[in-house]
Amino acid sequence: MAERRMFTKKVTDDDNFMALSASAQALYLHLSMSADDDGFCNQVSISMFKAHASVQDLQALLEKRYIYQFENGVIVIKHWRMANALRKDRYTPTAFKEELAKLSIKKNGAYTMRQENDNSLLEDTEDEDITARQRAYKESTLPYSFDYKIRTAFYGRRCPVCGCEMKTSVDECGVVTKNRIPTIQHNKPVSKGGEHELGNISVICKQCNISIQDEETGELNAAEVIEEWEKIAGCQNVNRCLPQDSIGKVRLDKDIKKSTRFAPPSVTEVNAYINEKGYQVDADAFVNFYVSNGWMVGKNKMKDWKAAIRTWERRDNKKPAKVKTAPSASMSHNYTAEQMAELRKRAKE
Repeated sequence: MAERRMFTKKVTDDDNFMALSASAQALYLHLSMSADDDGFCNQVSISMFKAHASVQDLQALLEKRYIYQFENGVIVIKHWRMANALRKDRYTPTAFKEELAKLSIKKNGAYTMRQENDNSLLEDTEDEDITARQRAYKESTLPYSFDYKIRTAFYGRRCPVCGCEMKTSVDECGVVTKNRIPTIQHNKPVSKGGEHELGNISVICKQCNISIQDEETGELNAAEVIEEWEKIAGCQNVNRCLPQDSIGKVRLDKDIKKSTRFAPPSVTEVNAYINEKGYQVDADAFVNFYVSNGWMVGKNKMKDWKAAIRTWERRDNKKPAKVKTAPSASMSHNYTAEQMAELRKRAKE
């Protein structure tokens, strides 16, 4: 289930909504945040507790039809689909199938209670204003990030139509232009029944894409797109194989570093390394020391035990500091016994 929720200003900036109490408005927001991907929520009491709302606030939302409530206590956000539209690869169907079957969807995307004589299916009442492109992307099996990854992979390559290098450029005046950046081209336009699937997708420069408009182009570099996508999704799970940035896009332009997990060495391994380097560190003492403190170096987990051995070696090889001692009798000048007694007496004073 998706973790982010959207709200439309057609609802939240409406005069009727602003006329609600602050706690009722907060309750609406918390119910929306707790709802599933179809707008259903069975955490009404928890949402009321979070919003410091009362039963009167819940009743106000019901009376103004911002929410619908069923006999089992489950509620649905009426205007849910006006702001929250998820792709198939991110969408999790609701568990409240019976409640969903009691609803119809208006052309503007709002839920409404199904009439008794209304035998139309819920899917048939889905927003009819959706464009062919939106429908093709929604029905596609490709992940949401496909466009970004493929365009990034083809950055700097030659356009199969005009032969230019697909990238940003700087004109004579120093202005950055993006007329030649990589863009997605459907060989058979989606407006003419084409699908947003591999085999029907090529990557061409933006200028050629604008010029072609809705004309069929043939295969172009569709085979290269398939080959490149197989490399990106080689493990069949791109999101797990490649690192992501803060908004979930795969960073194709950075090296992938494999993380190594620390494994504590045995006495034999430590001893072999010490003998190889010719160190004087006691292997048993080294292992026993770090086993006793959980292989910690200060407050952090050890990452490299060989580096710790080198530290021990440097520490043991440090020469002890010279300590100044008082001059012995043999080093003293040829004082007489009386003079030495006088010196000791002064020292005591």
